Amino acid sequence: MDDLKKRKLDEAGNGEFASKEELRFLIEPLAKPQLVDLLAKLGSQYPSIAEEIKSIASADPAHRKLFVRGLAWNTTSETLRAAFQEHGEIEEGAVIYDKATGKSRGYGFITFKNMESTQQALRAPSKLIDGRLAVCNLACEGLSGTSSAPDLSLRKLYIGSLSPEVTSEMLLNYFLRHGEIEEGSVAYDKDTNESRFHTTNTKTTPSSLKEAKAALLEYLHATRSLHFLDADNMCKNSPSFLHDLLAKTLSHSQTQTLTLTLTKRSISRYLRYHPINEFEPFFESVGLTPPEYAPLLPRDMIYLNDDPLLMDNYQTLCNYGVPRTKMGKIFKLAPQVFRYGPRVLSSKLREYENLGVGPGTLAGVVACSPCVLVGGVDFEFVKVVEKLKGLVGKDGDWIGSNFIDEGCCNWGVMLRVLCLLGRVYSEEQLGDLIVRHPCLIFEESGGCVLSLVVFLFKLGFSMDQVSRMFIEFPEIRVGKFLSNLKQCFLFLTEIEMEASEIERIFHSHCLVLGSFTLKKTITLLTFLNVGKKRLCRTVSDDPLLMKSWALGKRIEPLVNSYLEYESKELKKKFMLKLGYVENSKKMNEAIKLFRGKGAELEERLDFIVRAGLDYEVVCEMIRNSPRILSQTTDRINKKIEFLVNEGYSISDLASFPSFLSYSPRRVKLRFSMYNWLKEQGVIEAGFALSTIIACSEKAFERLYVKRHPSGLQVWQDLKAQISSDI
Repeated sequence: MDDLKKRKLDEAGNGEFASKEELRFLIEPLAKPQLVDLLAKLGSQYPSIAEEIKSIASADPAHRKLFVRGLAWNTTSETLRAAFQEHGEIEEGAVIYDKATGKSRGYGFITFKNMESTQQALRAPSKLIDGRLAVCNLACEGLSGTSSAPDLSLRKLYIGSLSPEVTSEMLLNYFLRHGEIEEGSVAYDKDTNESRFHTTNTKTTPSSLKEAKAALLEYLHATRSLHFLDADNMCKNSPSFLHDLLAKTLSHSQTQTLTLTLTKRSISRYLRYHPINEFEPFFESVGLTPPEYAPLLPRDMIYLNDDPLLMDNYQTLCNYGVPRTKMGKIFKLAPQVFRYGPRVLSSKLREYENLGVGPGTLAGVVACSPCVLVGGVDFEFVKVVEKLKGLVGKDGDWIGSNFIDEGCCNWGVMLRVLCLLGRVYSEEQLGDLIVRHPCLIFEESGGCVLSLVVFLFKLGFSMDQVSRMFIEFPEIRVGKFLSNLKQCFLFLTEIEMEASEIERIFHSHCLVLGSFTLKKTITLLTFLNVGKKRLCRTVSDDPLLMKSWALGKRIEPLVNSYLEYESKELKKKFMLKLGYVENSKKMNEAIKLFRGKGAELEERLDFIVRAGLDYEVVCEMIRNSPRILSQTTDRINKKIEFLVNEGYSISDLASFPSFLSYSPRRVKLRFSMYNWLKEQGVIEAGFALSTIIACSEKAFERLYVKRHPSGLQVWQDLKAQISSDI
């Protein structure tokens, strides 16, 4: 009571109390640092003022809420709260999960009941939670309703050297592990609509990149005790990680300058307090892109030395001669290689050496086709290596350097291809062929060659013809060559060219047809401005014309020279020789029926004459049945041979010349049925050609087929069996 009276007397002796308005007038001109010092001094002298300051500060959750990032994927909200309970009572704490997948996003929030606990937690911002070093900071700062998030320039990262396939969604999913993202996307060029490989305009100078490499090398080798060659390779071959590291260092720097040249010291300081995930630069340095290695990142480790199996197998391959930058293919195609127990991988390599596969050959093959290290010894691989060494006479590096396809090699198929080619070539010829065209063996493990051979066999090629074609094979991939041939075959089929003509064109021009890619049929018909029949005739006359219709070439409408060549005027001379009356109705009708050039019509006429008929008789035949010359010489020859084999003479043909104008299928079908009926004894032999061929199908069935009880069934079976070729 006495102290209270004394304090009142002292205050009264110094004058009256200042009003609230007078104090506000005096405080307003003061700067923020002056006010902070004044309140801190008063709070230290008077506990009531200190309590008031604490109450006001703690009232705003913004001063009590922490953002915790770098959490392990298996960290739960309970584990997160337990890790921060040592600093004081927690009001709320939770790990943030992705709504779509239900998986942790790798970050969370902690809200303490008072600000003192928050400040205590911030004094030790790094915590080891579930094996991962998590980092925390204030979610936001300042008074309620006023955001104090860092300037946008310090929160925005430049992501360089992105693969063109990386999308905005892939980019966001990858960086979500580092914290909540406000905005982010891949930048695309307005003209080409292709990725620009970066997302912001922040620049990384060559000097800062050099400093980052030096700082990272020192950290990995000196601080983390990684082998120097491994650390050096990680620094030289992980550009995306270095750009990311520079951006993070810049965001933690106190300067606001975007063109800041970061020093080795500032980067080293960042690495000292912000441990990196060493698996990221490691996977990138072996040849993987961020989207490729993201699924390979372990969830509970950030240090390479924490995965001894991985590093032991990795070092084994490096020491054996597999380039570090080629290891990425092994991670993609045979990741189980890096999970082998101690000395297992070494024993597999020694087994191949004991079978005669040299270290250089094995290292080159493993870098391209790592599946030889999966499972037991691949004896087909050993046989292929032996054969290739004997054929090409080169070292093992040649084998590894000629792998064409991404993926594991099928050594069994390759061995079959070598055996197949070995039957038609000598060792010297085959070795020279493989050296000139390694794609014959290495493209899809030789599968393309097998597909090409099967395709050519279906077109009537013999193995000798195929072997001669390979000797003159053009400088083109076998798969592309086969694709070009199939496109040409499809085109000829779609314009309704006869099978025999297609076969003739492929036999004559196979190497040319496989060396270019033909446009689609509908495109050619449109741009050439022709119908299928005319296009078919044009290609038959000059198959090499198709080469001018390849992809990438401009197509002009087909000129009318061919029509002019087949005009009435050009055929008149030939038709006058046959005895037609010039400009007569019969002559005009015959012009429409004739197919082919004048020289071809002469050739067909001469062929029929050479078969044994008199010239005048032939001319009379053609005048009576002009369709005879609408067929090729080959087809006319087949019909005459068939007729002779059936026991008829050329004179019989003279009495019924229309026989040559009927389709091969009709001729063979009628004679097959006629011969069967003779065998059954229901009709007599010696029927005239016109009797067998000329009558309609209904009349033939009524007059002859139905004479036998099984006649109709035999007739239907013959229809199904007989093809159109004789």
